[in-house]
Amino acid sequence: MFFDFVGVNYEEDVDIWIAEVKLGSEVVYQGNYGDPEIAAVGREVAILKNGWAAQRNFPEETLDALCKRFAASLEDSFAVGDVTWHEWVSNIGLTPEEFLLRADVHLPSESGRRS
Repeated sequence: MFFDFVGVNYEEDVDIWIAEVKLGSEVVYQGNYGDPEIAAVGREVAILKNGWAAQRNFPEETLDALCKRFAASLEDSFAVGDVTWHEWVSNIGLTPEEFLLRADVHLPSESGRRS
């Protein structure tokens, strides 16, 4: 069952959820996601990080709480050292380091990994 989230639409032909933030008629953020709730969370992070006056889906949640929620969806990526999430955080105005700090995620260092 899918929930309706403000600013999140499904594009069936490409099987993705698109999250958008519009200020007036201008699209100031757009991101593609595989899950509607994560799309809504990503949109929300962009709104809070950039201080946009836009309707929110999770008005009670802080930026840190939303980063933690999004990080939970990235556990598999973190476990295998996949860094494609860097592009997403850059797209919303966070550095990877700031995202990890806000999400309270501690990744193993390269030197700590075994070959």
